[in-house]
Amino acid sequence: MKKYWLVGATWKDKDMLPDFIIKGIWKMGWDKGDKPLYDQRISEMKIGDRIAVKRLLGQGNDKMVILAIGIITHIEGQVINVNWVMKNMTRKVSLNGGCFGTISNPFTPNGWIRRIFTI
Repeated sequence: MKKYWLVGATWKDKDMLPDFIIKGIWKMGWDKGDKPLYDQRISEMKIGDRIAVKRLLGQGNDKMVILAIGIITHIEGQVINVNWVMKNMTRKVSLNGGCFGTISNPFTPNGWIRRIFTI
């Protein structure tokens, strides 16, 4: 069964998304071992899983914005190759389910996830 991942693309204050789109990748901004929970989540990612880059809209805001949607095509260590099928997005959705970290829990399809990943 496909999993759906919500990930960040800001390293410190730098927006890495343009670089990720050009290179066809997503990569976490932490070194392996720095964040064991995120290392575990990367190990759970599979080819064919869906991935969306999200950005929170600020403290106290109950929404986030989806910036890009893709399909995982290859995984090599911490580098996730992605076919970015939608880019330059600004889809606002609720923060239902958390989504505060670099990699949010894998999600299975429900109405909220379908709203995020609809192409």
